[in-house]
Amino acid sequence: MKSLKRSPPSRGKTVLISLHPEHALKILSGEKKLEFRRRWASDPVEQIVIYATAPVKKLVGVASVKRAHRGSPTALWELAKRLGGGLTRQALRDYFSSQPEGIAIEIGHLSQFSPALDPTVIFEKFSAPQSFCYLADTSLEKIDAVLERQKSLGNLIFVAGVHGAGKTTLCENLGFPGISHRSASSLIKEERAEAISSTRKTVKDMRGNQELLVRAVNKIRATGKPILLDGHFALLDESYKAQPIPAEVFSELGVRAIVLVHDKATEISKRLKERDNGALTAKVIARLQSVEFSQAELVARELCVPVYRFHSSTEIKEFVSTVTALCQYKQWHCQN
Repeated sequence: MKSLKRSPPSRGKTVLISLHPEHALKILSGEKKLEFRRRWASDPVEQIVIYATAPVKKLVGVASVKRAHRGSPTALWELAKRLGGGLTRQALRDYFSSQPEGIAIEIGHLSQFSPALDPTVIFEKFSAPQSFCYLADTSLEKIDAVLERQKSLGNLIFVAGVHGAGKTTLCENLGFPGISHRSASSLIKEERAEAISSTRKTVKDMRGNQELLVRAVNKIRATGKPILLDGHFALLDESYKAQPIPAEVFSELGVRAIVLVHDKATEISKRLKERDNGALTAKVIARLQSVEFSQAELVARELCVPVYRFHSSTEIKEFVSTVTALCQYKQWHCQN
């Protein structure tokens, strides 16, 4: 995508707005051409940066502003019918209740940030605006710098979790067409059969194994298909100590988004014992899961990629909808 525009005195400014994820997605998909506001900027606005609120909590895209329409709720509804307001007449009435007039921001060209940006990487102290706030040129420069770094990212969604957390089962049950789902352990074993102990869940040569994984992923990437890879951010060495996998490995893999799958350590321990007579105790699993999460967050910050967390037993629907949306992002990456 093009760089964000600066704000010379003769042109409009850039503002940051907060939107519920549902409304943000409608704008990014092109369904919603108008954003309604009870109050708006007094200065001319040339573009808006969109922040999607919880549970996303990310900067998801930027849109140019064609025009700010001011009028009564009835007039704005007529405009919404003609251009595409992305809401019902009753919802618009409720939003502007007791107000004689409001504003409809007409959206022009827009681009999605893929992946979405963590605002804490851009702003030293971030607080989501209730309505909007002006962005300084320094903030736009930081966003541009992060976007430039993203150009080197691949098309790989990394689904992580400790052994027995349930990540592979969740991925296998997605049934998403046109995507290549593989597990990191199976790819490493294809490259070198003795790389991982299937019974002890320990690793002798962590760095060597990760080089094998990168090599295997590059072979799949050559097919041009999106990749859904399930694996780990931390592994057990031969003394059962949890060791984080270096962040540069995930940079080499071209990770575009991170999905963390977790469960109670006692449940995972029970599952491993039933599945393959695993000897990992709940205490070891809890320690490994803690390192896994810490390293995932560190990698997400360094690569400026989004990270999502799901409980493997209670948040299955949320997992499916999020991963499916991540796999489909190219279908609504950029609209005019």
